[in-house]
Amino acid sequence: MSFSAYDTEALRLLTTALAEALVTFRASKRTALTETETSDVTRKITANLMTAYDNGERAPAALARVALQGVAMAQPPSKTPRTPAVVRQSPESP
Repeated sequence: MSFSAYDTEALRLLTTALAEALVTFRASKRTALTETETSDVTRKITANLMTAYDNGERAPAALARVALQGVAMAQPPSKTPRTPAVVRQSPESP
């Protein structure tokens, strides 16, 4: 992992974008995350955020949006059992 130095203004911007991304992520979840899940999500969002910033993005809303990309799909699937689909075949024509 490479490291970058951020000035005070950059840190304020990154902190604002991180807070916005975390609020958006939590609002999208129907259940509470465990401490481990919260830590993993925060780490992924932060890594995405820093990459976007290092690539030149400076708008807080855009940083937050980019930071969330791929994070929601990385969450474990719901523990709700899935009902298998019933496949019906049409009667064959003679």
